[in-house]
Amino acid sequence: MAVGRLWWRFVAAFAGAVVALACASPQATKGVLGVAIDYRPDTLAEQLTTLKAYGVEAVAIRLRELPAPEAWESLVQTAEQSGLRWRVWLANLPRADGWSVAPERYRLAGNAEGVYPIQIADGVRVLLMVSPRETPALRLQITLELRDGRTTAIVGDTAESVLLLYPLRRAALPDLWEGWDTYRDRLLHLLRHRPPRAGFQGWIVQSEWDVVSLSTLPVSPLAQAEWEGYLKTRYPDLVDLERAWDTSIKLERHRDAARLIPLWREGRGLPFLVTPDGATRPQEVDSNRSEFWNDWRAYLLSRWQQLLEGLRTALRAHTPNSEFVVLQTAPHPAELPLPKGFDAPPLPVGWLMPTAWRNEWRTQLLRETLRREREGNLLPLVVLEWSGEDTERASLFQAFTREMGI
Repeated sequence: MAVGRLWWRFVAAFAGAVVALACASPQATKGVLGVAIDYRPDTLAEQLTTLKAYGVEAVAIRLRELPAPEAWESLVQTAEQSGLRWRVWLANLPRADGWSVAPERYRLAGNAEGVYPIQIADGVRVLLMVSPRETPALRLQITLELRDGRTTAIVGDTAESVLLLYPLRRAALPDLWEGWDTYRDRLLHLLRHRPPRAGFQGWIVQSEWDVVSLSTLPVSPLAQAEWEGYLKTRYPDLVDLERAWDTSIKLERHRDAARLIPLWREGRGLPFLVTPDGATRPQEVDSNRSEFWNDWRAYLLSRWQQLLEGLRTALRAHTPNSEFVVLQTAPHPAELPLPKGFDAPPLPVGWLMPTAWRNEWRTQLLRETLRREREGNLLPLVVLEWSGEDTERASLFQAFTREMGI
């Protein structure tokens, strides 16, 4: 089977990004040259005029931040007057701070001096756990503040140890709580001010889930309150929660459970549940039996899908019959795949393929196409992101699309 069997109908290339929008409809067989551009208010009209003169028929305008109402009105008016078919690419969904659990990434080998420089660029604070190298066990728990993402830990008698770091990071995961509400309200305010009409095709909503963000626990009060509420619904009886998570200490309230952070993920790390402030004794668990991660990801998935459905409904109230595609970065070939549901929520989902993985594109697309064809759920959108000199990028684009049968 060739990737070309996706019946491509929208192909776009411009200034660092190439977009191909596939349609699972055999009637849409004719390719249309299109372009993806970053929104720059001072050059938008000139860009669209130039593109139309080149024979371009469709454009995706990427917003890295929501414009002011006056700038939004100008954007819509300019796009409508261009005579092009156009989409809005929302590439600035809000993000939240949280504790990241990735022991395979954040770890230090012990040394005889016991001095450990720590640098985590987006880190604010870090939980440092010391474990014997040969037998995983929690020997010491320390909380360190980071200044400009840096600090130095001095921990004696650690030559035969491994140090695991659990950082509190800025903008570590998509914000499905306070930030989402603010972003949605601002976007809808723009649409009430000036809804798109002429030539408008739809919305591209860029998702930023990856294996680390899915293993990050937010610190916002609303996020913790909703997590607690989910646990109350899932486990009305605390005994069932204790049994499911394999806790070694009796839980007095669901709030106690909602504050816990696991020190393991995907078989790596330490089999303990801890609180960031160290107020309660670490709880040793059987990490192979504990349902913590299954519960956390089920909660995230439910919340994410609910918000996407709500956003699509709200946007279509102002732009009836518009397309709505969720754009997810394709998993790195060396990374674990996203859990089922995040890679394909019950909405059209496209792929963003970064330029750094260009050598893997063909293999990834072929595998994903075969998988989705078996499931009857073809990719409606593929974004091929290329950097480099314009002529070289155009040549590569043409060769690649020709090989794909576009």
